[in-house]
Amino acid sequence: MSRSAARRPGAARPDPALRSSQLGRLWSQLSTWVLAYLPDRSRRRRPAVRIHTSASVPGLVLRLIVVAIGFGCSAAVAGGPPSWVVIIALLVAIAIAPGTALPGVFVGVIGVLLLFDPAPSPVWLAPLLIAALPLMLQLAAIAGQVSMSAQVEVRVLALPARRYLVIQVFAQLLALVGMISASLGVVLPQLMAAAGAALLALVVVWLPSLGPPRRHDR
Repeated sequence: MSRSAARRPGAARPDPALRSSQLGRLWSQLSTWVLAYLPDRSRRRRPAVRIHTSASVPGLVLRLIVVAIGFGCSAAVAGGPPSWVVIIALLVAIAIAPGTALPGVFVGVIGVLLLFDPAPSPVWLAPLLIAALPLMLQLAAIAGQVSMSAQVEVRVLALPARRYLVIQVFAQLLALVGMISASLGVVLPQLMAAAGAALLALVVVWLPSLGPPRRHDR
């Protein structure tokens, strides 16, 4: 007798019921996978599904707002056609991919144009750029997380809006102090003391708001 045909007297035989249940489970999984990828041939009309949300803004509108803010800042800074070619190319790219580093590059280009502008800047230009450019960066970061057809609820924008307003209060105050100091001819030590006090207030009041969302923010 061969070794393969020999059986030990105490060897356990496989249970036919267990093997049948395993095969049935395997067949059920395979049929489920196959049917999931086959087109549905039933003619039944499925019920409509409605999802109610609060007031929302389309993702495309957010991108258009970002581009509009960038165009407004450019109109106050840009000069000849070469600068406009660069700005328009950047704005088109930002509209397509707002969640990338392109908005930061755009802010850098605005800064370079402002730095090399030979004409004196009007008084309102610095507060305008301080308010508009951070708003553009914030909205671009939000728009980059959703598609153009997505809907962003307005309440989602509430927390970034509060943080933006807090930052603006300090930033506009610093700009105002700088303009007053320049007009009064304040010396450097006094200006450094004022900047240190403003920085301390910024850290104490605004920095805690950058932590994890609190209970009333959720």
